[in-house]
Amino acid sequence: MALTEAQVQQLNVQFKGIPPQEIISWAVKHAKVPVVTTNFRPYEVAILHAVSEVRKDIPVVWCDTGYNTPKTYKHAEELTERLNLNIKLYVPKQTTAHRDAVMGIPQIDDPRHAEFTEQVKLEPFKRAMADFKPDVWFTNLRKGQTAHRDSLD
Repeated sequence: MALTEAQVQQLNVQFKGIPPQEIISWAVKHAKVPVVTTNFRPYEVAILHAVSEVRKDIPVVWCDTGYNTPKTYKHAEELTERLNLNIKLYVPKQTTAHRDAVMGIPQIDDPRHAEFTEQVKLEPFKRAMADFKPDVWFTNLRKGQTAHRDSLD
């Protein structure tokens, strides 16, 4: 069941000052299909640790673009093992080698950038969400990442 805007605002007031573990526990308790998503960037460990402490078997959706650095892949392996994460891997339908040969990695101002983003990020994410149909989704959003996120409370 989706919450209304008023219910979300009420919960925000209710949860103000409450430790994150309690908020996560409340959300998991009321969820039928919770998931957490990650890209294994440096700040992701906090949400992965917090959520996996509350629910050990929670599906951890990783939409791997295929363009991560070796350091990111090593970090992902280490965290997966250390936290015993229940990784559900989603990758683009086309390999990076094929895409690189046909399209390359278009710059942000290249008209092909939207297609590239759809292929490597959006399509795998949409597929994961369609497979799981989560009613609770944990993810790491930080102010400062984008202008839109700066505007969020």
